[in-house]
Amino acid sequence: MAGSRQYKALNSKSDVSGDEKSLYVSLSLVNSFESDVVKHSRALLLLSSDFGTAWHSRKLVVSQKHKLSAFLDELLLSALVLSYSPKFEYAWSQRQWVIKSIAGKCSTLSEIVTKDSELVEKIAERSKMNYRAWNHRCWLVSYMTRQQLLHELERSRNWASLHVADHSCFHYRSRLMRKILEDECYKQEISASRYSVEIYLLWKEELDWDEMLIKRYIGREALWLHRRFLSYFG
Repeated sequence: MAGSRQYKALNSKSDVSGDEKSLYVSLSLVNSFESDVVKHSRALLLLSSDFGTAWHSRKLVVSQKHKLSAFLDELLLSALVLSYSPKFEYAWSQRQWVIKSIAGKCSTLSEIVTKDSELVEKIAERSKMNYRAWNHRCWLVSYMTRQQLLHELERSRNWASLHVADHSCFHYRSRLMRKILEDECYKQEISASRYSVEIYLLWKEELDWDEMLIKRYIGREALWLHRRFLSYFG
């Protein structure tokens, strides 16, 4: 905590100092305290993952560095924390902050989003009914390309078939389909008639699949709620 306070103070001082020598000394101290904050906060979070001040201190350091590698390190750390504490809100929040920060500045954003979606699926396998994980996956949808949306629909189908009691996965699929519909409304390059056919086929396939599951797993509420969504928006 002391290192964090000194880092903030020196950072502020280095911004206003006009003397070149004092600026060099300040920057040297800033780098030293920056290293301390990163090192000690990492150790602290591995012991106490819900320590919000430590997460915020790391945000301050990373946002000052403006380096992609520093942002990617935060994804690695939060993934490590989530591997043993899959429901900690701060860790999921940190991942969202990183993706927001690099959106539009990183050429590999689509790859990062895909890996994040895969991370949620792995965590969902070990931690059933993990609302925070699935909520994060739904949040990722707004950063997905059309190709990714269709790919995620295909990928999540098998998981949903094996976990028909889990509302979260069906909610995720409905979020994907709504995003596809929203994107269609703004498409100008291709004629509306072609997209109308594509949407019709997509909805019909989903309805047929849902009907098959309803007949196989009688009385599952998640399946009927998903069908209600398909009927309303279709």
